[in-house]
Amino acid sequence: YFSMRLSLPVISRLTALKSAFLGLFASSYLLYAYVANRPVVCGDSSGCEIVRLSKYAYIAGTIPRPLLGVLFYAAIILLLLFRVALRTRAVALWRVMQAMIVVGVIESVWLFFIQWQEIKAFCLWCLLSAVAAIGLGIAAFLDRPVQDDPAQRAHELRLMLVYLAVLSCIFLVGLGYLLS
Repeated sequence: YFSMRLSLPVISRLTALKSAFLGLFASSYLLYAYVANRPVVCGDSSGCEIVRLSKYAYIAGTIPRPLLGVLFYAAIILLLLFRVALRTRAVALWRVMQAMIVVGVIESVWLFFIQWQEIKAFCLWCLLSAVAAIGLGIAAFLDRPVQDDPAQRAHELRLMLVYLAVLSCIFLVGLGYLLS
C-alpha cells in the first residue's frame, strides 16, 4: 500500500497538500477572528491586532482578506484531488493550479511587504499563511501533470486521502483549541 516508490512530482503534490492545509488552517482562524470581531491570539506579539485593524485587512472595506486565503487554499486542495482522480483534463487542471499558486505567492509576498513597510507590524498567522504559499510555490515548481498510469494514480489518490483524513483531524482539533 505505501511501499510503491514515489516520484518527485508525487512528493511535490503531497507537499502541496500539506502546505495548503497549513494555509487553510491559518486563514480559517483569521477569518473567524475577523468575522466574530475577536482579537487574534498572537502570542507575545501584538502585531496580529495591528494588522487586523489596518486598512489592508479588508478588500473594498467589506471583504475580510482571510476569506481569500480560505477560498485559495480550499481550491488548491480540491484541484490536487481532482488532478489525481480524473483522467481527463489533467494538464488543464495542472495549468490552472500553477497559475493560482503564482497569484497566491505574489499576494503573500505583497502582504509581507505591506506588513513590513506600511503597517510596521507582523501577524504571525499571516506569516504562517505566507510560508504555506511559498511551500506551494516550491511544490508547484517541482510538480508535473499527473501520469496516465492507473496504478500510480490509484496509489497517489489513496495516499492523498490518508493525508486528507489525518490533516482534517489535526485541523479540527487545532481550530477547536483556538476557538475555545
